[in-house]
Amino acid sequence: MKCSICHGEIDVQRLPNGEPYWDKGHNAWPVNDGRCCSDCNTLDVTPARLQEMGRQLMGDKDVSTK
Repeated sequence: MKCSICHGEIDVQRLPNGEPYWDKGHNAWPVNDGRCCSDCNTLDVTPARLQEMGRQLMGDKDVSTK
């Protein structure tokens, strides 16, 4: 499965013993409506979600410059 953000392969999540348990990636919202890899989730999606939450708390003001 391809990441909807970087278009690389979505990484397989593994248990400590190496057994795979999830290969469907992460929800890429609010960046897009697809699935994403762990790197894009950490670097793009999580900050976008935090910024969205900040906007909601600040009454939709632009919080990116604060």
